[in-house]
Amino acid sequence: MRNLLLLMIFAAVTAFYMPVAAQLSLTNLTVYPDLEGTNINDVITDRTGVVWIATQNGLVRYDGYEYKRFYPDPNDSTTLGSILTYRLFEDRKGNIWISCMDLISVYNPETRSFKNYTISKISDFPSYSQAAVAAITSDSNGRVYFGLLSFVGLFSNHALLYKDENDDQIKRFEDRDSTQIQNVSNATSDAQGNIWIVAQNGFFRIDARRNIHKEKWPWGAFPVEDRYNSIIKGDDRGMVWLSSPGTLLSAWNPSTGALQTWQGKDVFTGNLERIIPIDLEIDPKGNIWIGTSQGLIYFNRQTEKFETLSNGLNQGPGREPIFCLHYDSFENVWMGTGSLGLLRYTNKPVLKSYVFNSNDKKSITAGWVTKFFETVGGAIWMSSTGLYDRQGLNELNPEKQSLTSFPYVSILPGMEFYEVSGELFPGEFLIRTNKGSFLFSTRTKTVRSTRLDPVLDRRHLFNVNRDLDGNFWYCTDSGAYFQARGKEALRHYDLPLMSGTGITRIEVTGISDSKKHGLWFLTNGGLFLLNKRNGKIERHGIDKQKGDVLLSQDINSFYEDRDGIVWIGTWGGGLSRYHVETRKIKTYTTSDGLPSMSIQGILPDEKNKALWLSTFEGISRFNVEDEQFNNYSPEDGIQGRLFADGACLKTSGGFLIFGGNNGITVINPAEIAQNSVPPKVFITDFRIGNTSMKTSSGTPVSEGTETKNDIVLGFSQNNVSIEYTGIHYGNPARNKFAYKLENYDDDWRMVGNVRTAYYYNLPPGNYVFRVKAANSYGVWNEEGATLSFRITPPWWRTWWAYAIYGLLVITIVFLIDRFQRSRLLGREKALAKEKELEH
Repeated sequence: MRNLLLLMIFAAVTAFYMPVAAQLSLTNLTVYPDLEGTNINDVITDRTGVVWIATQNGLVRYDGYEYKRFYPDPNDSTTLGSILTYRLFEDRKGNIWISCMDLISVYNPETRSFKNYTISKISDFPSYSQAAVAAITSDSNGRVYFGLLSFVGLFSNHALLYKDENDDQIKRFEDRDSTQIQNVSNATSDAQGNIWIVAQNGFFRIDARRNIHKEKWPWGAFPVEDRYNSIIKGDDRGMVWLSSPGTLLSAWNPSTGALQTWQGKDVFTGNLERIIPIDLEIDPKGNIWIGTSQGLIYFNRQTEKFETLSNGLNQGPGREPIFCLHYDSFENVWMGTGSLGLLRYTNKPVLKSYVFNSNDKKSITAGWVTKFFETVGGAIWMSSTGLYDRQGLNELNPEKQSLTSFPYVSILPGMEFYEVSGELFPGEFLIRTNKGSFLFSTRTKTVRSTRLDPVLDRRHLFNVNRDLDGNFWYCTDSGAYFQARGKEALRHYDLPLMSGTGITRIEVTGISDSKKHGLWFLTNGGLFLLNKRNGKIERHGIDKQKGDVLLSQDINSFYEDRDGIVWIGTWGGGLSRYHVETRKIKTYTTSDGLPSMSIQGILPDEKNKALWLSTFEGISRFNVEDEQFNNYSPEDGIQGRLFADGACLKTSGGFLIFGGNNGITVINPAEIAQNSVPPKVFITDFRIGNTSMKTSSGTPVSEGTETKNDIVLGFSQNNVSIEYTGIHYGNPARNKFAYKLENYDDDWRMVGNVRTAYYYNLPPGNYVFRVKAANSYGVWNEEGATLSFRITPPWWRTWWAYAIYGLLVITIVFLIDRFQRSRLLGREKALAKEKELEH
């Protein structure tokens, strides 16, 4: 909470205004249920990416996986000082400062303990003033400033405290002119090293030499009490920004005195003085985020336009107040509220979807969207199958983002079922019903009766396709039927069955005509290729004697690239890359980053060398060069998790459209970022058996340390476990990890979302543990984190033991040699004596 007095006046403020600006996407808003109903006063992320949350019920640490709560313990002086926490700040050493009622706490991530400072012993606030720190900031030399305020409106003449980096004490700020600073409500630093302070008795600046100056309030004269409802923030360009009631945003240049103001009257109607700013953040692009009594407001620095975020979660005309804001290194905006707790907004491009809405008759028709067609004029037509009275046809203009629906009950009333099979003539779709077949004209929006060959009337018709020569192919539940261009006769292609498959009839769901290879049949029983020259049909990806085999023979989707490489999407068998000439297949599975093993549609983005895939678990973008998958879930704006077999279209304008169980998703590849920020990777614990090294003296493992010191273990300490984490809040449950122990593992171990590595009975030696992580989009932090350790050999396997062994061996050899020499010499003497006696 930026403004502590705001709590006292907040209930009395009722705003009546209407935003007329564009709204930020609600799809990008995440609510954290574990903190719902908790009053969030402040939120920050530290240098490791961990979120710290100050609440009215203690301090909370959140790393995307777990919540750790800190509470005071009267019997332990190293715990949090108070349950009432208000303001948070991280200094340049990584310490977390926490403003509590009547005291200041600081958390040391190395020792994982708190130290507490009592405010009343330093300032001159009365003991009953309920004083707390309202503002915390620091200068470029590491000095941290604390501005104090009283909850009950009492005053202090020394409301500014500070702590130097190498001093263990918090002190009262006093300059040589005895300048008094009363009740600080706001403070910020700027790019020139100045500290700006808004106090009860004026506007102050502390320069780079730590001298204090009383300055003129640059935003004109207005009552002192309004300053408590104003927020200032310095940016890295030397500007100081202000948000206050009645003046939504102002930018002041302290060097030139230039002032620019945006009141917001052109985008908001009503009494703007009722909009009370509570917090303000500036993102790396210079855009401004303002948390107010009426929700979140965004100011685009380039366009100088405002946007709002109406959370859409609370009932009635009110808007949820935002008590605090924080913009993190993952491009998330964290918001603290009262009734809703913690919110997170991600400023990212959202995929455009059209979904069925039972309350909106103009929405896309209900059910699975299974067919797409593009007319000569560029309009996109699609059909859906679902609820009887809401299924139908839809016309989409992707450029204008307009959609018009045509329910079947309005164009063909009285039928029991409807099914679109294909485009028989330009702009005319074949609709099959229980009362015959009809053609729908996209030009006149009318239908006319038509008749098919009696053979086709007895078959289920999956698709009607044209090949490159303009011939018709009817894809049915019993093979495919060929009709030459301008002819009526049909030729049946009953594809050969394979023994042992359990399939009694091959269903052909689609064809793909290739200039290089021939005509491909996509079936529930495999992939078949028709050689147009000799009329022979061959099944591919099934015979181990001829080449590699597909994991699944149920073909859902297909794409052949410019080089003749075939990409195959199967039901349950993942994505396969097939080189037709060599018969080599490489299959990508969920272990490689796919969200699902069922690939429903494949569309190319040739310019960026990527494939877009619809699956049974969302949409995925596959980078063909680096073989990375970026996955998109409903949180990214897709119509749902389930997509239909083969329901996809690349339009002449370059749009990619996928159909699913609740509508369609339209993608403009040029607008989608190819990469996102990868996770931050840290090693959090090193255990020997069940003993944690992080709690021992001289611990080599601590929060926020990427590279650890060498750990030396005895030969009997060779059962170890290493805990690690990858911090990324996009979808932490789908973060993935891989690790490798150098000098032990030959390759990386891909372990999914497991966050502990176990090694047993490691032999003596030097080891380096490496871990890397990928976010839910499949973007890896290849640098990762490392930890070095060494297991010493037992004393009988040390170098000095081997030296002793060597000396012993040499000594024994020497003694044996002396003994042998002595024996030989004795024998020679005996022989000599015998010879002497003989003579």
